[in-house]
Amino acid sequence: MNQEPRALSQGRLIFSAAVLVALLSFWLLYFPRAALTIQESDGAEFALVAAKGSLAHPPGYPLYSWLGQLLAQLFPQNPYYVLAVFSAVCQALAAGILVLVLSALSGSFLVGLAFSLGWALYEPSLLTATDAEVFALHHFLIVCVLGLAIGAARSRRSAIFLGLLLGCAAAHQHLLALFLPLIAGLCWNPAHGRATFFRTSLATAFFVAVALYLSLFLRYAHAPELAFAPLESSVDFLTYLLRGGYGTFSLVLDGAPTEASYASAVWRGLFVAMPAAFILSILLPGLTLWKRSAVTWGASASLILTWLFSLGLTVPAENHELSNWVMRFYPTIALVVLCGACVAFNALRIRRAAVATVVAVVSLAASLWGLPATMRASDFSSNVLVEREVQAILSDAPNSAVVIVGSDRLVFGLAYFQRVFEERADLQVVTLGKLESQFYRKRLIATLDLPPGTTEESLQDVGTLARLLLSTHRKVFAEPAVPVPQGLQVERQGALNRWIQF
Repeated sequence: MNQEPRALSQGRLIFSAAVLVALLSFWLLYFPRAALTIQESDGAEFALVAAKGSLAHPPGYPLYSWLGQLLAQLFPQNPYYVLAVFSAVCQALAAGILVLVLSALSGSFLVGLAFSLGWALYEPSLLTATDAEVFALHHFLIVCVLGLAIGAARSRRSAIFLGLLLGCAAAHQHLLALFLPLIAGLCWNPAHGRATFFRTSLATAFFVAVALYLSLFLRYAHAPELAFAPLESSVDFLTYLLRGGYGTFSLVLDGAPTEASYASAVWRGLFVAMPAAFILSILLPGLTLWKRSAVTWGASASLILTWLFSLGLTVPAENHELSNWVMRFYPTIALVVLCGACVAFNALRIRRAAVATVVAVVSLAASLWGLPATMRASDFSSNVLVEREVQAILSDAPNSAVVIVGSDRLVFGLAYFQRVFEERADLQVVTLGKLESQFYRKRLIATLDLPPGTTEESLQDVGTLARLLLSTHRKVFAEPAVPVPQGLQVERQGALNRWIQF
């Protein structure tokens, strides 16, 4: 007779804790550290996309692009900061909803709360919550899908709503694929209406995702802002969506002299930050064989997919900037591990209250132990290094100069300040990596006023391009990383003395 009031009281406690975690995460952790200006990674590109309505890099991120454009129109003064605060809001909501999800998966409020706090305090989580990036919205969508898959009644309405969230998640970040086995297991668990529920959810998700991706054609009118190849056929469109998106589960940058896998760094960092969850996730495959259910099988399959994905995180071994950027995938990996750990805990049958207390204490102790270093490393509010570098170029480059750039932080940073804040429109920026694109080379011939007879094929070579630019009596600068063409004299002078001047 007392079971129902007790369950109601427990539900209110978990909901109150979820709200408190979301509020505290936002006001104390994320919002004060939100980036005020451009940082490393793709944030400057997304801010430019939001301000100008252009296309982002493949696979396009249509949902994030439209939301970002709406926010930039509502708060036009600093698009980058607006997107960083949006990340803080999404990540805080994800941390709060995660309390509900993990409590339900584990069957323990203590475990769910401790693991959720651990994820909220995880250094990569703070990094993705304080920058203008796509990952925080991705985390929010994922935990919403998991929560609905766990708690929704198996009705047609809830199937449509689940499909709506799945479609939005599928049209946002390809790492949704890591969670699909677990989502399928959660939806398959009910004994009645499984086939109808699945069909309705998947059909809705398909049409929502396709509609969002097709909306990228509406943004194509502004695509030259970022100089992507034109989408003139269905093949072009599919190539655009799949390149760097659903066509790969790796982050491999070819051509580096020495490459390293970050799989060991991923799992070592997870063990240090979340030791209890890490150990429980290791136990899951054995518990799956013992307690066979759709949820345990789904969670195990998601863990295996996540492990395979971590093996694909391969970038140049000596590039510290890229190694920090790779950390932005860690919170998603941690979400899979936490879900798997909670499913494993739920399968345990020995002194659950005592084990839950030990797991919670160990988890919170690990999070609090590393908190001071985490807080220092994840504060983007005072980081203006990239902005200073970009502003140095904009202020010191001669009139009508041409700058050949290879790194994304400068490519999009320069474009952001030139096109959003209308600084130094006379300065021409050439992106080294895009010289392989025929569409881009065609644009260069039109915009750089190169000598008559210049062919698109000749511009594939940076040396030929530099010589053609010098023949127009312009000053030509390049990043030190740009290879110096044979036969060209190199000078270093003025405020740009760290740059190569041809």
